[in-house]
Amino acid sequence: MKKYVMLFTFTLVLTAAILISGQIIKKSRIPVTVVKASASTAEDTVTCTGKVEALTKNDVFADASGVAKKVYVKEGDRVQAGQPLMKIVNTSASSSAASSGSSTSSAVPSYNNAYEAYAAYLGRSQSSSVSSGGTVSSGLSGTNSADREEASVLTAPVSGVVASIAASADGTYIDSSEPAAVIQNEDGIQVRLSVDESKIAGLKTGQKAQISGVGFKNSTYSGIIEKISSEAKDLVTTTGQETVVEVIASVQNPGPDIKPGFTAQAKITTSHSNNVLILPYEAVQEDADGKEFVYCVVVNKAIKTPVVTGREFDNGFEIKSGIRAQDLIITNPGDVYAGADVLPTTAAGDSHD
Repeated sequence: MKKYVMLFTFTLVLTAAILISGQIIKKSRIPVTVVKASASTAEDTVTCTGKVEALTKNDVFADASGVAKKVYVKEGDRVQAGQPLMKIVNTSASSSAASSGSSTSSAVPSYNNAYEAYAAYLGRSQSSSVSSGGTVSSGLSGTNSADREEASVLTAPVSGVVASIAASADGTYIDSSEPAAVIQNEDGIQVRLSVDESKIAGLKTGQKAQISGVGFKNSTYSGIIEKISSEAKDLVTTTGQETVVEVIASVQNPGPDIKPGFTAQAKITTSHSNNVLILPYEAVQEDADGKEFVYCVVVNKAIKTPVVTGREFDNGFEIKSGIRAQDLIITNPGDVYAGADVLPTTAAGDSHD
């Protein structure tokens, strides 16, 4: 009986010793997080910023210089094609009359003629008074055609939004050589981007872009590269001067939250690659000789493994050689050394004992 009691006691003690030693060994292992290397589809991208703008703008000119007698719209108003923008009084007849009554040469700058016409218009407006018989005298009812107002109504050529208007109020002088109004066509939106010269080589028309921005942070729009400028230009930024190339991207199915004038960021996809091994940036180390390596986990030991990296993606380095798919790679190798005993778990918390 004593024999069996002693055997049972010995077995119990041995089992406890094995369990305790196992826990001691386990506690002495360095806990690490691992990722399983796997091939995936990778995208080369270029990220840049720019401004949202209307796809087309229509400059509206007056047929002749004059004075805005009545302004019907203001900046930001939506208008329909054919809608009146302003009524313009043609002052050229008054200008001719003023010139004929003086010895001024025809070579006098147009600015003087414009000023005289504008002054004449204001003078006629102020001379309107109520006669002693109670009737209104406008000063414009004479038989001289040079004294009659020749008014025309300027209309919107297309439907859209009034981006700017030269007349902020009635009585503003309108120069026929400058746009009296600018109408933005709402049929389309585009983004004018500035791409650093070092990134332009991979860009081509037709490539896809994902467009986002602070002003429309709840939406991301798809875009297409429509145009790449044939020349570069210098751009002054808060960090210095950069050489950039201007790129135009159209915005597909724009919503009401993306507006001309907003700042936008575009992520342009320049190429796709299949079966690419990608590891997180933090997994790749560099030794004293400048050679790159990772720590693979083999039977709970950290094995220092040289690697050759390639392209850089948003989620890590391309690994061109050194490891294979399904290898377990340590992603937090701070305290790890070659041959170290490790306790690997994945980011999800699964153990790899």
